[in-house]
Amino acid sequence: MRCSSSPGDAAKLLFDIETKENGRVIDRGVDRMWVIIKTKTKHGYVGVLDSNPGFAENLNLREGSKVAFRPEHVIDTGHPPRNYVIEKYGASFFQDEP
Repeated sequence: MRCSSSPGDAAKLLFDIETKENGRVIDRGVDRMWVIIKTKTKHGYVGVLDSNPGFAENLNLREGSKVAFRPEHVIDTGHPPRNYVIEKYGASFFQDEP
């Protein structure tokens, strides 16, 4: 399933997260978050983060951020309703990117 996912499918990925205060790492952890696949590439997939990673100093990842990943990074898969994806990201989500 990890290699046969399609646009609109969801992949759960592990993200290494560091929390910093005043430039100093105060916590490290792993967060499991969902990404909805937008396109399949030669080496994997590109999707959009469908989870809220929260806020931390120097954290550039936000819900809706573009995420590239490979099949071996997928720890779970899902199939959100097409209407959910269209309502959240627009009908153009399913159009191929140039």
